[in-house]
Amino acid sequence: MHVLVRNTQDDAGGTYAYVKSSFSCYALNGNNSVSASLTLKQVGGGNIVTRSLVSGTGYTLGSGSLVSDATYQAIITLTDTLGSVTAYTGEINSAAYIMHIKKGGKAVGFGMAAGDDQTVSFGWPIKLTTPLEVTQGGTGASTPANACAALGAVKKTGDTMTGNLSIQDSLYPSVYLQPTYNSTTNRTVFEGSYAGASSFAAWEDSSGSNRRMLEVRTAKYESSMDNAVLLRTAVNNSWYSYRLFHAGMATPIPVANGGTGGKTGKAALKSLGIFYADELPSTGTDGQICLVPIE
Repeated sequence: MHVLVRNTQDDAGGTYAYVKSSFSCYALNGNNSVSASLTLKQVGGGNIVTRSLVSGTGYTLGSGSLVSDATYQAIITLTDTLGSVTAYTGEINSAAYIMHIKKGGKAVGFGMAAGDDQTVSFGWPIKLTTPLEVTQGGTGASTPANACAALGAVKKTGDTMTGNLSIQDSLYPSVYLQPTYNSTTNRTVFEGSYAGASSFAAWEDSSGSNRRMLEVRTAKYESSMDNAVLLRTAVNNSWYSYRLFHAGMATPIPVANGGTGGKTGKAALKSLGIFYADELPSTGTDGQICLVPIE
């Protein structure tokens, strides 16, 4: 895009704009095509012209009414048959200015023409001798590390955070650990549940359809100590729960799980196939042990 004076390029004092664009789209077996339109507008002002475009064809716009102390935008909009819309914006800069005050005094430009009303526009990079304070929209620092400290941010790598980290979500606030070596998809997940449980889980991939996790439940969620801590597994999205045995359980550990199955010594012996009798029984089950008191 260029600014012209009578078809001669003059990017500082021209009064016409010259725009030429090339565009295309995937034909999709002849069922798709693209159309283009152009809107030329003054920054801080209204539209100058709106027209359709043909790919590869140049157009001279503005009718000699463009002014050198204004900046213009050429907005090209592409629309295909399927309704997809893509917009591109190019800028035609004003003539060079050290400082420019817009007519009416409602905008100021430095290194360029003033833009929208109630704005200050800068055509040059802004360099401050003193860092802009956080309260003024800056970082308050001249180095990345100090900027993070001023903003209360934690660096992406190699940083240490002090205090508590609160992660809030409606249902399952989580922390994901995702190793990437050899393109692995495994992940470790620390997760809280709205129901009143916390879990430490190992997943095979992002679907979570196969996982193993240790789940700790609150007293309100699970009053019985029998199920206060569970090993839960998912196998192709089918869930299973397994009790973890501990000293605070109300229900004895079954013999099949390595326990005695009883709360008292006598009950434990009976569960193990050891029982008391005044005299030896005449019949019994293979493997039973009968204890007979000595008179």
